[in-house]
Amino acid sequence: MPLDFYCKVYINGNVNYISLAKLISVILGGEIEMRSVHGPYFTADVFVNEHANVMADPDDFVEWPLYLEIEPDDENIDPQLYINSLASFISALRTNGLRLVAACHFEEELNALILNHKV
Repeated sequence: MPLDFYCKVYINGNVNYISLAKLISVILGGEIEMRSVHGPYFTADVFVNEHANVMADPDDFVEWPLYLEIEPDDENIDPQLYINSLASFISALRTNGLRLVAACHFEEELNALILNHKV
């Protein structure tokens, strides 16, 4: 793999583990298998954050209650296709009122796509 495609996405909002998995399934048009939701280009694994702290600073995203671990289904995927599809996915989650912070090697490019509405 030419690029480390792993991406961790911290999530905060009026959503629990089950409703988040269902929302992701609708957005991706994929099936839920245990904690994984499979989409056309990647799989998103949903986790409850064991380090969550409701009393923490609301901007301290590492203590938000949920997170996703995302990786492509095909390690030979075109990097731009993967990043664009991930940006579209994050944008869709945000339109549902969720706060998200992506932590990955390509987060600057990802955030630029989201902010500039190039997805």
